[in-house]
Formats: sequence, structure tokens, C-alpha cells
Amino acid sequence: MHKSLNRAKDFSCGNEKDLPEIEALKRAKDRVLACFGAGEFEEAVKLLNSSGARIEIPDLKGILVDYEKAAAEALLRDDFEEVRKLRHRTESLQAFCTGGFNPNTLIPKVLMTEAYCGKILLVSISGGVIDEMICLRSNDLHHRDILRNAELALRDIGLHGSRARELGGAYVSNEIDGHTCIRGGSDEFGACDKNLAAVLIMSMYPNKTIFIQDSR
Repeated sequence: MHKSLNRAKDFSCGNEKDLPEIEALKRAKDRVLACFGAGEFEEAVKLLNSSGARIEIPDLKGILVDYEKAAAEALLRDDFEEVRKLRHRTESLQAFCTGGFNPNTLIPKVLMTEAYCGKILLVSISGGVIDEMICLRSNDLHHRDILRNAELALRDIGLHGSRARELGGAYVSNEIDGHTCIRGGSDEFGACDKNLAAVLIMSMYPNKTIFIQDSR
């Protein structure tokens, strides 16, 4: 009986010794989730990597629900800047969940609708918690505005240490015969690598037939 009691006591003491570490990890996890909730994704990833805290997808689902509610309220107020921020945060956090908590999944590689006709820009994004990645951006009348919006999206999700650098532009059109053509360039930033642009577009729309026209 005496030995059994000693073993029970030893086990209890061991658990008590573990309590400070468990509490520290819980506090770290709470800070990580608070940063995600506030849209400070860079700080959240840094804390996650440095603290050893562990998060699960259900932990982040609650934050996504909060984003949805906040976006609906912002829309009622006609606060479109807040709606934009929350949309970027929602899309990035969803991708982070499905991408296995890889920081680079916070940034979509391609932002272009399937039927899009207009200017595109290749952008290099790196710095902070992001390894260098090349992305395709679209949906503005001017290439400089596409770059500006790419930079704005980084700020919206709190990637303050990351920078977007232009790698040249082009023009995408959908032709009568059904194929997509990439041609031209940017007066401000020069022509992009159209073959790389085609690869990025096909990574999102694998059924597209893409032709490249080299002349401007």
C-alpha cells in the first residue's frame, strides 16, 4: 500500500510539473487565435512557429464565422473598405486551413475569373513569413492599380513584412474560337513571362486552351 501511494504521489507531482508548460501553450494558442481574429496573420504565424502552440481547423472555424458576421454588419453600414478587408481575411484563412497551415497558402497564386478579359500582372511576393512566390493578378484598368491592390491585400491580412514586386504585365482575351490569348505588355512595367502566366492560369483553369502572342 505504501509503495502504491508513493507511485500515485510521484505521478501527481509529475502532472503538476507539466502544468506551467501546458498553461503556457494554452496562453500562446489564445494569442495566436487573437491575432488571426484581428487580421494580424503574420504575427499569428510567427507566434505559432515560436511558441510550439498547436491549433486545429475547428479553432479557426469560429473566427471565420466571426468574419462573416462582421462583414454582414459592415455591408449594412456601407463600409466597403471593411468588407474588402474581411473578404481577404476570410479567403486567406480558408486557404490556410485547407493548405495544411502553410504560410504561403495565405496568398492565392492566381486571382482571375475564368471568363476574364483585360490586363494581368505577374507579381513576386516575399518577405516576413512568406517564402518568395510568383502570383498572377488581374481585374483593374491599369497595371499600376493591379500592383497597388496586390499590396493592399497583403496589408488587409497583416502581412506587414511582405512586399509585392511587379514582374511585367500582359493582356488576356477570350477569342471567338474559345481559346484564351495572352499578348502585349505593360507600358509601365514591361512584358511579363507569358509562358509562366499561361502555366499559372492553367493551374486554376486546366481546361483552358491558351495561345501566346509575342508581338505587342
